[in-house]
Amino acid sequence: MIRLGNVLVSPGEGGVYGERTLDGYRVWDPYRSKLAALYTLGGGLDLTPGMRVLYLGAANGTTVSHVADYVETVYAVEFAPRPMQDLLEVARRRKNIVPIMADANRPEEYAPFMEAVDLVYQDV
Repeated sequence: MIRLGNVLVSPGEGGVYGERTLDGYRVWDPYRSKLAALYTLGGGLDLTPGMRVLYLGAANGTTVSHVADYVETVYAVEFAPRPMQDLLEVARRRKNIVPIMADANRPEEYAPFMEAVDLVYQDV
């Protein structure tokens, strides 16, 4: 994970929610992302460039976009139609996000649309 001083950042370009940038990096706000909060507190697994991540409960795609800045592919599962609209826009700008509208509790609905993953992150 990349830190500039005490600030967690991700290397992707362009903002998703108007987040600040710092030295060309996107600031990953721990008050807007539980995963960023975990990293800020010193926990979590390193996200590496070759990883494929299954992200359950993708919502609007804020945290998904930061994860996508670090990994090869993010399969982003979201159930609700309104957040899915935002997620689709985020995925349009980041080609390594695969948005999937499905119930996270029913993997048989979305498993056919993805390959094996290295990490499952559950934000539901």
